[in-house]
Amino acid sequence: MLLVLLLGIAAVGVGVDPAVTLAPALAEQLGAGAALAGWMASCFGIGAGVGFLLFGPLHRAVGIECLGSGGLLLIAGGLVLAGGTDNAPLTLIAFGVSGIGMTLAFTSITTQIQNRSPDELRGRIMALWFVGFVGARPFAAGLSGWITDTIGVTAALVGVALPVVVVAYLCRPSYLASS
Repeated sequence: MLLVLLLGIAAVGVGVDPAVTLAPALAEQLGAGAALAGWMASCFGIGAGVGFLLFGPLHRAVGIECLGSGGLLLIAGGLVLAGGTDNAPLTLIAFGVSGIGMTLAFTSITTQIQNRSPDELRGRIMALWFVGFVGARPFAAGLSGWITDTIGVTAALVGVALPVVVVAYLCRPSYLASS
């Protein structure tokens, strides 16, 4: 089960990368410049902050297991929405939604990893957590950049969202509770 949760934290790393890597290309596609790219990253960060405000009430309402997979789905949904619209304000909202998802998934999955880790192995497992979260980002950036250059930014955003959705399915509460 820890392996699935470590995949979950890697999926968070993959899903957050487009807020920085693909924002300039998306802003260009929308006919705007660097200012819009900056606003996309800012809206992602604002969404992440809102996620912290929502985490406690949502944790009490639905449980920590739901927040992991739900947060991953918010990340992916925001990316697909950002890639599927030609409306700049809606794109900013989409990045905000992805930011909320990042905080919910990141916090939930990290907590579940720590709760399920044996005390004597927690440090080693958290080192793997670090490799998953940080190590996934260069791979995601390179792949999404290549897809953007080859096919387009919309394809790259959807291409990043797809594995995040798959991992959200793996991190679903019923699967985590069964093991």
